[in-house]
Amino acid sequence: GAAAYAAMCVPGAGFNGHGVADAAPLRPGERDLSGWMSHLPSSTSLAEVTMPGTHNSATYNMGAGHYAAVVAASRCQSRDLLTQLRLGVRFLDLRVRADGGLCHGRIGCALGLRGALDICGAFLRANSSEVLLVRVKDEANTRNSSKAVDDLVREIAESADYPLYLQMRLPTVGEVRGRIVLLCDWADGL
Repeated sequence: GAAAYAAMCVPGAGFNGHGVADAAPLRPGERDLSGWMSHLPSSTSLAEVTMPGTHNSATYNMGAGHYAAVVAASRCQSRDLLTQLRLGVRFLDLRVRADGGLCHGRIGCALGLRGALDICGAFLRANSSEVLLVRVKDEANTRNSSKAVDDLVREIAESADYPLYLQMRLPTVGEVRGRIVLLCDWADGL
């Protein structure tokens, strides 16, 4: 646990291949809450847990090519995904395009869905007591984009590269420790 997690936070050991920098060190006064769910009884229903979350979670690193004022207005988060998780966030709101890129409306983020799930998976491997709720939303909300997002998520799920929980019910904490509970927000999702 701790050694693997520490390796994730060492410069050069992060997720640069997915368009994000290594997690920034926590700021003075911030506490590392990577394991807060370890204190929850495994029999607790997820419906009974208040999950700290972020809106438009991947907007900390917006894509280039947009006016600075537009980017500033679109940025909802100032901390990268790994830092959000270290600070105790357990609900991520990921807005995805048909091509798998993450976005906020028309403004692209410098991270794709697979990169975000890589970060989540690495965090959970280092913190197996934790559970992540990840909402994947088709941002365009058209028939074509919904099909593309559904196809992408099915491909990701079938790859078994990520510890996804895909059942249509809310489990107990113990059933999904170390897993990503995927919340599908697109037409005819999974």
